Amino acid sequence: MTGDKMKVNERVKWWLVSYLATPNCARRWLAKFMHRLKMPLEINAVETELIHQIELAPHDRWWTTFSRVVRKAFPGRTMLNQDVDGELKRQIHQFRYIISAQQALWVQQHYGQAGQTDAQALAKYLKTLSPRQYTCHESARLHNKIKLGQVVPANFKVVINFQTEFILDQAGNFF
Repeated sequence: MTGDKMKVNERVKWWLVSYLATPNCARRWLAKFMHRLKMPLEINAVETELIHQIELAPHDRWWTTFSRVVRKAFPGRTMLNQDVDGELKRQIHQFRYIISAQQALWVQQHYGQAGQTDAQALAKYLKTLSPRQYTCHESARLHNKIKLGQVVPANFKVVINFQTEFILDQAGNFF
């Protein structure tokens, strides 16, 4: 699944599902997609094979469409209902980690240079986007894991098009 190689026909199908499908149809579509990716229920380490199957830029419109299909499949608070499609929900939840790793790798490959931090590569990438496409004002508090008595780490969060997020640690590395 790559930006250049993803057939127009495939993008149109995703778009149609995102707008026209019933929740059941959208869930079946997502289940087929997860099956095609061989998405596990649990990832213990970065699944490099899965990450390399996806070569879409973080700003690619497909991510918005994918997000819309997930919301269509699980409207309202049904994503929280443990009785409905628990396995598919688990795969989608795990897929979020694959997406984050893939997008960090994409930025490193396209904008990174030897000797620079991930934050510097991300800054170069953000310069190619309209300022309306991203925000650096989102709270990273949920990504700041601490034990009592420890100094609070100051992770930094950048969000692109409301779906894509990058978390940077204090040293400027993707978290």
